[in-house]
Amino acid sequence: PFLGRPVRAAAGVVYLTRERPPAEVRRIAAAFAGGRAKLSGLIVTSDDSLVRRRRGRADLQRYLEALDGPAVVFVDPLSLVLPPGGGNDLAEAGKRLRRLVRPVAEAGGTPVLVHHTVRS
Repeated sequence: PFLGRPVRAAAGVVYLTRERPPAEVRRIAAAFAGGRAKLSGLIVTSDDSLVRRRRGRADLQRYLEALDGPAVVFVDPLSLVLPPGGGNDLAEAGKRLRRLVRPVAEAGGTPVLVHHTVRS
């Protein structure tokens, strides 16, 4: 279940992180799965070129194809997608968000933008 609702199909996960080391994200995912689920559908990377550079779209599409099915793509933190200065340039922020959202949506996936998971 997720948020108290049944999950009808498994989804792969791409987790792009700069807030936590990739090994820590894998450890947390394994603990959350409690041994009940395989983690073969989990890709964790700190390669922020996926969202910072135009060529990153092809790399992101390769990750999504490797998962062979629907995927959830986490970007942690949100600032990885935003232009320098925190996104005050709305036109540029929109371009960068579309670079992430379009390939994920075209692959039938869901993007999730995370803002500071490490802070308490």
